[in-house]
Amino acid sequence: MASPLQLVKGNGEFNANGLKEFVRSSKLENCGLRYAVVAIMGPQSSGKSTLLNHLFNTDFVEMNAAKGRRQTTQGVWLAKAVGMTPDTLVMDMEGSDGAERGEDDTKFERQSALYAIAVCDIVIINMWHHDLGRENPASRPLLKAIFEVMLRLLPERKTTLMFVIRDKSRKVPMEIVDSDLRQSLQMLWDMVPKPEEHKQSPLSAYFNVRVTSLPNYEDRREEFMEEVAELRKGFQNSTEKGGLAADRSCAVHITSFPFNIEKIWFKIAEEKDLDLPTHKIMVATYRCDQIAKEKLQSLSSDSTWQSLEQEAQNGIVEEFGKRTDAVVGKLLDEYSAESRNFDEKIRKTKQNSLTSDMWNRIQHAYSDQIKHRRDQAWETFQSKFDSCIETYHTEQDLTNLCRAALDSFHRECEDAKVPHMEWNAFEEVGSIRASKEAAGSIEESKKKLSEKLNAHVKEMRTAKLKEAGKSKPAKEIWCKLRHLSKREISKAEDAWKKGFRRYFDPTEEEMNGARESLAKHGLDTMNDELKAAAGGVLDRMMDRFLQSFNFDEYNHTRQWVWKHDIDTIVRKAKSESLGILKVLVASRWNENDAGVDNEIVEDKDCVDVDSLSPLVVEPENFLGKVKTFFKGTQTPQQRREEAMLKLSTIGRWCNVSDSDTLITPLQFKSKWESFENQIRLSISQAKTQQKEAKNRWKI
Repeated sequence: MASPLQLVKGNGEFNANGLKEFVRSSKLENCGLRYAVVAIMGPQSSGKSTLLNHLFNTDFVEMNAAKGRRQTTQGVWLAKAVGMTPDTLVMDMEGSDGAERGEDDTKFERQSALYAIAVCDIVIINMWHHDLGRENPASRPLLKAIFEVMLRLLPERKTTLMFVIRDKSRKVPMEIVDSDLRQSLQMLWDMVPKPEEHKQSPLSAYFNVRVTSLPNYEDRREEFMEEVAELRKGFQNSTEKGGLAADRSCAVHITSFPFNIEKIWFKIAEEKDLDLPTHKIMVATYRCDQIAKEKLQSLSSDSTWQSLEQEAQNGIVEEFGKRTDAVVGKLLDEYSAESRNFDEKIRKTKQNSLTSDMWNRIQHAYSDQIKHRRDQAWETFQSKFDSCIETYHTEQDLTNLCRAALDSFHRECEDAKVPHMEWNAFEEVGSIRASKEAAGSIEESKKKLSEKLNAHVKEMRTAKLKEAGKSKPAKEIWCKLRHLSKREISKAEDAWKKGFRRYFDPTEEEMNGARESLAKHGLDTMNDELKAAAGGVLDRMMDRFLQSFNFDEYNHTRQWVWKHDIDTIVRKAKSESLGILKVLVASRWNENDAGVDNEIVEDKDCVDVDSLSPLVVEPENFLGKVKTFFKGTQTPQQRREEAMLKLSTIGRWCNVSDSDTLITPLQFKSKWESFENQIRLSISQAKTQQKEAKNRWKI
């Protein structure tokens, strides 16, 4: 019989070379897939090695009771069972809860347990009867940790878990022990967090659970040996159908076995999640969690907090933050005092969690306080806002009012704030628009503000537009007016937007409405001024005529002497005045329209404004009559009369709509006749002065 091999040393070093020699010397090369692997785990000094030696005829080192109860097996040992079919490899694992490693060093214990489940077909869990129902001696934390990591690291395969209850009692039926163990194992399985793909996997998909028992080895040795011999029969032919090692889905050929179990050990040794809490940490976690729950319950039953909570619900509570902090601080101090003997890190973590839970508990009262303070600030702002709207002249008035209301609200929130709390008052109550009762007031205020801003902006821009409407008419005046109108309307829109956004966020519909209103106002203002200009066009024509007639190109007053060609000067001055009248015939806002100055659409029922040049007639001298006689055409006077007749009989201009018409053809004729009547005196006086000057020159 080959001696057992120390497969894994106590420091975690894997004996790869020794394993290869063990397989060779044990003559396992020819067994192929017909072999089984069995391991045993359990508390230190619980008789694991003794049980394996009697069960599989191995030669593991057993504890010498005469020398005291101490660690016998270190690391993981491997031996080959004698007289077992098929070939069976047996692993003796280092016992758990050993004093040699201490309570803080349980990582190897978890590694070796997971290793046993990963590479073995059958895992024997050795337990004392009196440890049933206990947490650590029954290996519950160890199994729970192994289940969790196993689901993530290992492929799905079925392992037999055989619970061997040592020193069984005759008073407790095995049926009860079996049922209790299975229920306990199922509870552990249900508690384990599982990956998504294993959420619905039952315990039976991974483990075949068996429960058996053995009497005391020292006091009832003969009975012990008989039952071990009976138990040994169950391990014979274990790989056959229905056997303890019947699941061969993950079995590898014996030649790959050394390499396979070596890689599995390295993978488990590198897994950080196996560094789980020690017994001391688990106790600290449990007690600190229990104390935290007690303090949280104390907050709910605290009379001071109950009274404060009721006040907060009914209205504004002065110094709410300070008073709340006193209640919470007292309970946190009590937690610190009661948990001071436990692990510092666990204590602090649970304290932070308790603080967070307490904040969540008082958050609704804090929210009530912010809401009451917000409502108060809103009512104050609303009353002053309505008053300010009525007397609003500058944007600064409303800006100051809004800033004062927000500053007041912030001060109130600071009074309600609980120290060390990260809540945002505005997030607690949400947008002010969320309040239904405030929504109506907001809409009304927005309407008032919009109307006031509209009036204010229109007032600022009207003066500019009126001034533009009074500009001296010229052919290019419409291009300038279009540009000016667009610019001023754009400025008005920006001013409205800036003023409105100081207090509200305008919707797209509100923006479009304001834009249309301001644009319409701008055009209406310009049209009103142009209509007024068209009504007073006669004065403008006279001003233009007298300027051109009485002053030369150097702006010097003309002295009517013999050298002046009065008829030519009159014709030039009348042409300029006619140009003013033609410009004001119709509005030309749309630069894409044909307009009266563009190509004329032939229509016998309309007047072409550019065909009115014959209204400016030169005086008929003898030479002009002679030329007209020989050409056989109309005289200038005849052409003038024809144009005047057309103005009298046709009621519209070519390419001009009625809505764009400022001066109708009939009005045009009337104004031109009035203009000619008014300039006759100036022309007559000029000619008289020239005649007198010629007479003086002759003398």
